[in-house]
Amino acid sequence: MESGLYVPDEIVTEIIGNVLERPGKVNFIFDGYPRTLNQALAFDTLLSVKKLKVDLVINFEVDTELLVERVSGRFSCASCGAVYHDVYKIPLVSGVCDKCHGNKFIRRKDDNPEVLKKRVEVYMKEIEAVRDFYRNKGLVKDIDASQAAESIQAEVKNSLVQSGFII
Repeated sequence: MESGLYVPDEIVTEIIGNVLERPGKVNFIFDGYPRTLNQALAFDTLLSVKKLKVDLVINFEVDTELLVERVSGRFSCASCGAVYHDVYKIPLVSGVCDKCHGNKFIRRKDDNPEVLKKRVEVYMKEIEAVRDFYRNKGLVKDIDASQAAESIQAEVKNSLVQSGFII
């Protein structure tokens, strides 16, 4: 991950298979999975064995430069994990966590612009086939993720309501 590469499909598929085996669980939201066509095909097989299916795929569309700005600006409190951003969400008091008042912050090593650009490049190559796979099944809802967070959240909620997940 730190080099901008993804975990191999076989490992991710095994992890997802284990999640699907949890007793009593039949409804899931997966964030960032599947990322490759092989993962999507394996996921389809895993779901069919359990007589489950994908009901909705939300595809966030955003300009690469904006994405790099958003992600590379993230940092979090080392004590409580509260998430901040250099531009969009700075602590109320500089250097002090709003939640726990800690004063040590960390950044993920893979959130630097160079690594992030490589991650996005790899992602864009792989995700097109995944989007097409689910789009052909009529499951994809595209959302413009260059909007403000509140607008994106409202569109996601609306998509979930329209699909019958929220009443």
